[in-house]
Amino acid sequence: MLYFSVGSHNFIPINRDSRLVIPGLTGDLNNITVKKDMEKKGYIYFMTNRNNSVLYTGITNSLKRRIQEHSEGRGSAFTHKYNCNKLVYFEVLPTIEQAIAREKQIKHYKRDWKNELVDLMNPNWEDLTGNIIIDPDIV
Repeated sequence: MLYFSVGSHNFIPINRDSRLVIPGLTGDLNNITVKKDMEKKGYIYFMTNRNNSVLYTGITNSLKRRIQEHSEGRGSAFTHKYNCNKLVYFEVLPTIEQAIAREKQIKHYKRDWKNELVDLMNPNWEDLTGNIIIDPDIV
């Protein structure tokens, strides 16, 4: 299924030949972005503070953008309040729907279980932000 967006409006389905009839919308689709939105990846990530004393679990469709938002203090209120600006763990999932399901699963984990996930991927709890910036497969 194809989707389009106009400005910041949500995606609306259109048919394959790009014909769409919506009251109030006329003309061709030249200024409309058409994309296969269902193919977008999803990301689960953990942010922590300098002392690794708090752990924030987040979800996004653009890990680079979301980490930038956190670093500028525009992430979540939790990460801003507890100075969580260090990316210590992330997972890439094929779709955002799978990422949402995984986030719900992880949110029920005890802190020790989350720590084990981090330890497996990042035993020294280093900031992984530099790794995602240079990786062309991570958006």
